[in-house]
Formats: sequence, C-alpha cells, structure tokens
Amino acid sequence: MQNSDINQLKEVKKIIEKHFKFESHLIEPSEINSLSTLICILPKGPVRLERNLNLTFLPLNDKDIKEIKLLQFFSILPGQTFKNADDKLKDVLLYISQRTALGNFSIHNSNEIAIRYVYPFSKNNEIDSSNFAETLSLFLLTLDLFSIKLRNFANGLVSAADILKNV
Repeated sequence: MQNSDINQLKEVKKIIEKHFKFESHLIEPSEINSLSTLICILPKGPVRLERNLNLTFLPLNDKDIKEIKLLQFFSILPGQTFKNADDKLKDVLLYISQRTALGNFSIHNSNEIAIRYVYPFSKNNEIDSSNFAETLSLFLLTLDLFSIKLRNFANGLVSAADILKNV
C-alpha cells in the first residue's frame, strides 16, 4: 500500500505544481512517521503569515475498503492560537464548519485551529487533474475566507456573536 500511496502523492505533486505552482516536498515513511505525506508551501494568505498544507492518505483496511482511497487535506491556521478552547470558540468553529462548502474547522493540539477535508478517489483510476485542482481551489478559498474571521476572533477584534451573524 505504501508504494501506491507514494506514487499517487507524486501524481498529486505534479497536479499541484502544474495548477498552483506551489513548492512541495514528499516525505516518505520512516521509523518516526509511518505515512507518506506531501507538504505544500502555500503563498502567504490574507493574514500574511507562512502556511502549509499537508496531504496524507488515511490508513484504511484494504479488505473492507476496496474501491476508494481517502486523501486528507490538513492545514493549521497560522497565528491563531488560543490559551483555552472555550465553548464560544467551539461554537464558532462548529457554526462555520456547518456552512463551509468544503472542509471543517477544529481545535488541534488544544490551542490551534485547523482545517481538514478528506478527498476520495478511486484506487483503480488515475487522479482526475481538473477535478482535484478545482477541489483544492475551493478548499484554499475556504481557508482564506475564514482565516481572517477566526484571526480577528482570536485577537478579540470581533465577538462570537459578530462572527455567527456574519457567516
């Protein structure tokens, strides 16, 4: 399975380089990390901070799941850490996640906000370059649109009520 993952991540890398021109690095499995990961360096977003996107195949039982593979898109929103993930933050993330076209927001490592989406595709067919690029574009748009709102909330510039009424 790992060889297949690496080969498909190489295909994804080519698609990303063609459509987005992002710098990317393929990390192969090791003793420390058992999964192959493609790390893409994203352009600075609306909040002008460094950010990246990790693409990793989710481990599945091949006996149960025969036709599809699941590729996780995962990114930490830069510059948005919280000392305590209180109920207001959880409510805001849930409210936004219910309204996004693609991806959902969550709390990662107790104090960071992350966005995640799982992209399914066939194990037996090549990746559809246009479909993948369009899906990734929508994911990145979601990341950009809500990064500003969540950063403003994290910095106390807007209240939870402001976000909830303006999403």
